Amino acid sequence: MVGQAEVLDNANEPAMDRAQHAMLQKLHHQLIHETTHDSVTNLLNRREFEKLLGRDMLHETGTYAPKVLCCLDIVQFRAINESCGSAAGDRLLHEVADRLRVAFDRAPLARLGNDEFAILLDGDAEAAVAQMDHLQTELSSETFTHDRKRFPIALNIGVVPVTEAAAHPASLLLAAEDACRNAKLLDGKVCVPESEPVDDLDTAKTLEWLVKVNESIHNREVTLRYQPIVTVSGPHAGEVHHSEILLAVLGGDGKPVSPQDFVLAAERFHRMPALDRLIVQETFAWVRAHSDLVAKTGSLAINLSGKSLNDPDFLGFFMDLIKTTGVPVDHVSFEVTETAGVNSMSQASAFIETVRAAGCSFSLDDFGSGMSSYGYLKHLPVDFLKIDGSFVRAMDKNPEDFAIVKSITEIAHFMGKKVIAECVENEEILTLLAEIGVDYAQGYHVGRPSLLSELVAEYGGDLAAPSQAV
Repeated sequence: MVGQAEVLDNANEPAMDRAQHAMLQKLHHQLIHETTHDSVTNLLNRREFEKLLGRDMLHETGTYAPKVLCCLDIVQFRAINESCGSAAGDRLLHEVADRLRVAFDRAPLARLGNDEFAILLDGDAEAAVAQMDHLQTELSSETFTHDRKRFPIALNIGVVPVTEAAAHPASLLLAAEDACRNAKLLDGKVCVPESEPVDDLDTAKTLEWLVKVNESIHNREVTLRYQPIVTVSGPHAGEVHHSEILLAVLGGDGKPVSPQDFVLAAERFHRMPALDRLIVQETFAWVRAHSDLVAKTGSLAINLSGKSLNDPDFLGFFMDLIKTTGVPVDHVSFEVTETAGVNSMSQASAFIETVRAAGCSFSLDDFGSGMSSYGYLKHLPVDFLKIDGSFVRAMDKNPEDFAIVKSITEIAHFMGKKVIAECVENEEILTLLAEIGVDYAQGYHVGRPSLLSELVAEYGGDLAAPSQAV
């Protein structure tokens, strides 16, 4: 207070020591702030907001006041960021953050990532929706200006109640983000899910797997397997044409276990793009270090998630990787499943065309498993079509499955695609595939998945070759 003296705890220490102590304290607080806040907006970061949300849900006082979690993202942020540059995008994020601070000065605010924000409000969902509608109305009269260009500011908003029976904080955030994505379909209306997210027995298990996913990405450690895809008939029948790269997750005994939960956690917590990049990098590194063994595997087909196909930065990452590693592009191909969640068919098609022009091939995986199968086949310029294993594994016993496989093969050949049948488990199925003209087969009968490291151990090579990360 002005005009009053303050007694310092360390007043008896020499002035130099006090100055050093003050400097260290300031540095300590600065480091803490940097680890808990977003550098662009100075709002809480996702990790710290999730901690805050978790503390708020402990209800240790015995009383609980209802709260609402709101997730917001900026409409057309990507277009603005790409057309005006990242500096302008950062300025827009900063302006929106300031606008939220003014509108909700006492509420915890966070930037979850990219253009997503979160707010924790007191009250029920109805009151929160009213506040969000008011925010939308105010923003509708405002614009973002860059280089004499004016862009409207609009938000997609999802609202999720935080009740005493609410789910884990991470699950709540996911529910709010899902509601925000659904708001895009509501033409500016705030989206409130019909049912509240609730905890289930799988939540803790999924979060445990998330820890493993994050550790793999942070430490740049993944274990890769390959499964051969062989020629069905002709002079090269039984020979390996190429192999699919499969993610291996090791159990406590060091042996591979099902990666299903690992992948589920990565998808649920939006870590698939980072995981995809790591797998692509490690596959390129392996090919570069063991090019003499590619004759055993053929080219290596890497699975891509829909998130990566939708990511505008992934193409640049891949093209840079080709240049920096020098790996022959015909040694690498990609697979995309028709259920991958492709948001923009034209964007995915352009991505595939560019990658194919660079020399890589593409397969459309799990064909027939979804309602949009033929739409994908029509619009995505792929080289191979992989028939979903649910139609193949019993086609020697089920005439309907046989008819479906035959029909898909004929249509694919008419469109100039090669056909791969997966889940080939016996010689009878392989014989039928040859009869109807399927080009390639994959399954336990023609080749089981094996670790790439086992191939190196069997035929030689440098296991310690460094990863060629970008």
